[in-house]
Amino acid sequence: MEGTKAGRELPGIVDQVISMQLFGKDADGAWTLDEKSAERRLVCTSGNPWGLPAKDRSGRLDTTEPPDLAALLAKIDGRAGPMTTPHSN
Repeated sequence: MEGTKAGRELPGIVDQVISMQLFGKDADGAWTLDEKSAERRLVCTSGNPWGLPAKDRSGRLDTTEPPDLAALLAKIDGRAGPMTTPHSN
């Protein structure tokens, strides 16, 4: 893939495209894009109200998700919570 085409073609190749942005809550408690906020969220679905690059082929993600990669992968896989690894002694 040519470097100049990567940004346009990559979303067609991968199953997930996720953008991390700063968000705040509005008066109704809904997430709103806020560059001055300290709360990070992952934008996961295309057609989001902020026009950010995102795509979810799993169909299991909300428009925004907490910035927890383990929880995000568990949700994509259909598990109830993040995957845990047993400790070896």
